[in-house]
Amino acid sequence: MKKRLIKVICIVIGVAVLTVVTIFACRYFSRCSKNTRELEVRLSNTGLSGDTRGSVGELLALDYDKLYVFAPYESKERMESKLGFKSYLLKESVSENMLNYMFVKNGKPAAYLYGHPEIIGYCINLKSGAYLKSHLDEMNYEVQTIEIGNSSGEEKQYQDYNFYFQDTIEQETSSVVVQSSNAVTVVPVGEEITVSLSEDSTDTIRYAVSENENFERTIEEFSINGKDFKDQIANKLLEPSKDNYYIIDLVASDSYKEIAVFDEGPSSDPETHFFRYEKGRLSYLGSITDYPDSPTCHFQNQGSSQGEIVASYRLGVLQTWFAQGYWKLNQNNRLEFQEQSVYYPIREYEATLLTELTVYQDKDLESTSTQMQPGEVTFLATDDKNWVQIEDKTGLQGWFYLQGYDTIADADSESGEIRAGEIFEGLEIYD
Repeated sequence: MKKRLIKVICIVIGVAVLTVVTIFACRYFSRCSKNTRELEVRLSNTGLSGDTRGSVGELLALDYDKLYVFAPYESKERMESKLGFKSYLLKESVSENMLNYMFVKNGKPAAYLYGHPEIIGYCINLKSGAYLKSHLDEMNYEVQTIEIGNSSGEEKQYQDYNFYFQDTIEQETSSVVVQSSNAVTVVPVGEEITVSLSEDSTDTIRYAVSENENFERTIEEFSINGKDFKDQIANKLLEPSKDNYYIIDLVASDSYKEIAVFDEGPSSDPETHFFRYEKGRLSYLGSITDYPDSPTCHFQNQGSSQGEIVASYRLGVLQTWFAQGYWKLNQNNRLEFQEQSVYYPIREYEATLLTELTVYQDKDLESTSTQMQPGEVTFLATDDKNWVQIEDKTGLQGWFYLQGYDTIADADSESGEIRAGEIFEGLEIYD
């Protein structure tokens, strides 16, 4: 009896071990695991081989339909809802700078990237959202090696990738979201500071703003080394911030530091104006539609992409929503806005589709079309001219065409057109 019991226990243990080994083998040797291992090796080594620029399509050389970039701390349930299927691979990220990227093919995982850059050896700088393979294949990348230290003093490094559209951004421009720790200095309004604004200079800045009982603001003083520039600053600002202004180092390799003054404005569009001081003269460089210490605003002041700013940009079609905008300091020391062929929102914008909507496979009225059915939808991208990409809860994606700001062609209506607000509930519209 005892021998029989021992034999049964051995059989049970053997079956359990075999099951675990089988599951592990299936997972390790699955197409997804193989793709992941190959992709991780490529991402960890491409920059080290000297190939600092290239095609995203060649870099992400695997068979997939869509890439999902998940936000920090996003729950597994929320991620699975976006994917439309459950996966044992998914893990919730536990810090802001972790990668959590899922490549999907035919509704199944094709590869999964997860972890801290300094541990896994690479980082891809993309905002959270869904990206079609066809869009990513149109992009180029730039990679640089980031050196970091840790608590033990041991130096580590990882390969930092930035993706950009070559056709609309100059060769040296990329969607960089990493900045030097000394790129931005926040200064309270009303506080006198001394800073070197140009080579071999020591400059004293005084900036003061007052507010009356009607909450109207006036620049009381803006001076550098005792010279008054109040009127020059006031001409650019409608409602100057009474909290902070900024010293910005746009290009680390030159001897200049710029002054940035924030205008809260009368609407939802903040604006930061940049100035450069040299030899007693204050020159205007331009503005961006964000404020410098916002989490959506990033300065790249080192490397080949120095002089670039990535910041929140208000889109001009459909509703009040925002995407990443790109500015670059040109040879004439002016900040130029860099137009993109596709803009990806800085967060998810959702609405409810109330009627059927014709959507197209590509940004082309001659491409294959289908009817999207009523229900919850997410706006994925736009060219900020005529096309908006949309996805419903079944995973169906397509582009719909706008005439002007928010007019959609509709053969069934008397006028042959309909306003977006009539077929979408929940659009975000405000001044």
